[in-house]
Amino acid sequence: MIVTLAYASIVTVGSAVLGLAVAVLLNQNITGRAAYRVLYFLPVVTPSVAVGVVWKYLLDPYQGVLNRMLALLGIAGPSWLTDPAWALPAVMMVGIWKRTGFNMVIYLAALQDIPRSLQEAAAIDGATAWQRFRRITVPLLAPATFVVTVTGLIEGFQVFDLVYVMTTGGPLGATDVLGYYLYRYGFRYSQMGYASAVAFAVFTLIFAATLVQYRFTSGGRRYETT
Repeated sequence: MIVTLAYASIVTVGSAVLGLAVAVLLNQNITGRAAYRVLYFLPVVTPSVAVGVVWKYLLDPYQGVLNRMLALLGIAGPSWLTDPAWALPAVMMVGIWKRTGFNMVIYLAALQDIPRSLQEAAAIDGATAWQRFRRITVPLLAPATFVVTVTGLIEGFQVFDLVYVMTTGGPLGATDVLGYYLYRYGFRYSQMGYASAVAFAVFTLIFAATLVQYRFTSGGRRYETT
């Protein structure tokens, strides 16, 4: 449960922050904007099994590209997927990388719906770019943030394929999320009753997280008043 909550919360927050940052950058009039949008969205439509296999090779402690790049800088890279201290952060990193493009699209659509006149009026009144972003952009993105958070938590609680391909729940249970736990008891140990109880627990977590987010976010309050 703790591993699943940690994965879901960190991946949701990390991908939301990165998705918003990328959306803000790609909402500007820059050269090659369409190509950048496609490149950032490609991980979303790439099958998770393929992503897991590729990243498993990239994170190999001896032949992986990441550790080789660190070695060029004089840094000894860790054993990403075989060290209990690094396995879960490594899987989280891949989860954030894969989900950032989806959040980018949601935020990009929401940014394009914000009236430009609000930004121009604030600029005329002397507001800096950061003040306009914090006081105008972020509050108006609340419905998009609500969608990104809820869908991110749902996906995080249901994670299975990345863990199955990259770590099989190891090492020493460091990445043993509920999805893989359910699979192990249901399809390896043939304890379908217990696996069904785990599935119901996952559903309860997702439902509770959605209710809390709906109740206490500005997006939820907006929907309640309409």
